[in-house]
Amino acid sequence: MVHRAPFFLTAFLGAIFFCYFLMGYTLIPAGDIAEYFGITQSLSTHASIALTNKDVQTLSTILHKEYFTNPGYYIAGVDGNKYPVHFIAYSFLLLPLRFMLERWSFSPLLTFPLTNLLILFFTILFCMRQFLHSTTKQFLFLILILFSPILSFISWPGPDLLVMCLLLLALCYVFTSHYSIAGTLIAFASWHSQPLVPLSVILTSIPLVQTIYTHHSLAHFSWKKIRSIFFVLVLIAIPYIYNIAVFGVLTPWTIFQDNWTIQNGFGIQNIHPQKLFEQFFDPNIGIFWYMPIGTLIGIGYICWKGYTKKMYWIIGIVTIMTACFFQTNPAWHYGTSGYGPTRHILFIIPLFITVGMQWFFSLRRNTILFYTLIIVYIGIQSIPLTWNGWLAPHFENTLSHSPVATFILTHYPLWYSPTPELFVDRTNHTDLDHLTTAIYTVNGVCKKAYIANGNIQPVLTQCGYLDTNATLVIRKHPFGNTYSTYNK
Repeated sequence: MVHRAPFFLTAFLGAIFFCYFLMGYTLIPAGDIAEYFGITQSLSTHASIALTNKDVQTLSTILHKEYFTNPGYYIAGVDGNKYPVHFIAYSFLLLPLRFMLERWSFSPLLTFPLTNLLILFFTILFCMRQFLHSTTKQFLFLILILFSPILSFISWPGPDLLVMCLLLLALCYVFTSHYSIAGTLIAFASWHSQPLVPLSVILTSIPLVQTIYTHHSLAHFSWKKIRSIFFVLVLIAIPYIYNIAVFGVLTPWTIFQDNWTIQNGFGIQNIHPQKLFEQFFDPNIGIFWYMPIGTLIGIGYICWKGYTKKMYWIIGIVTIMTACFFQTNPAWHYGTSGYGPTRHILFIIPLFITVGMQWFFSLRRNTILFYTLIIVYIGIQSIPLTWNGWLAPHFENTLSHSPVATFILTHYPLWYSPTPELFVDRTNHTDLDHLTTAIYTVNGVCKKAYIANGNIQPVLTQCGYLDTNATLVIRKHPFGNTYSTYNK
């Protein structure tokens, strides 16, 4: 049931946002736009996903032609034609609006924010109707979404917002004990976010596990539940079937020859506790700095509710497990919408929104406290949204240190020694596939440097010396990697 006030407010805001993107926004190409947009070009002109020379000629008038010579986007398939590396489902969703925009002489690149916007507001209204049966809950839901990092991904030319919306829908079904539906939705999300695969299988398997656990035997074995699991496994397999048919391998990432893949490979060997900490609290990419109150409420509420409902602790454990699966990627820092958060932790935003709504709703009887906390939430959450551009984040900021990281590096550089890829890319304002020496300075004064492959000369030239720890490392390993910190 959708109550009139939140329904009309949601529809009104959606219409305003739509007009803003249609009339006052210019999308700057970023991320994997070459593929997701390129697929729409191929589909609309020759009903195929193969990239032809004619496609490249047309696309090069809209996107930079170097996109289509970059080996990280389109690669040769088993038939010799070039095909997109990323899965194609999201691009099918883009097609209707692209046709309409071109018919009305608007920039076809606006397909991305407008499609993402429709996905987001459809999700909000659907959740209001199906799961949130009070005006208070519906308003809370709207506030928590529109003052979250989700807002920054409306304009991102990729499927990240689609994945978050599918997760949001799935969580609503989880909290109403419809686990098979939740698992199916996450299976769709896994098409564009493979680390979600285990989560989809776990959720779909819960009804069968509950039946066996409750009756302590296989006598109540349910073929219906088995069919649900099988259906989800088929859904999960679709991108891999696509990859085998097109490229001859389960995943084309394994055949890439960029340095990150060669050095690290894809797999559990890339999982590390420091990365888990960074997903949550790194001042550049950690979710906490982009959703501070929501993160504290989310973690606190899950831990607190776990004492009475063990399901919440299970949710917490599975969440950590999923975060670790996102670390299997060999590259740790690559394009996101503005300063952050990292796309490796976006999946947790819907969880923080849903449990945050439960927590706020539990306080509704204390009117003063309830409204005070809502105002505090909006005020604090507005800070990261402000420096991340609200609806229009500057995508190039992903190659600059965030305001929080800048403050720490300027005043307390010893406190911040992240995974080197983060520091190097944001200090050098580049996105290379290998580490290089990087020096962070303030008004010409060295604050922190990262020495890559023993290349100390730039650091000595600009900073004059290495700190004690860096000196010991380089003496022991002349071609080693280390940080050097300066407290000037």
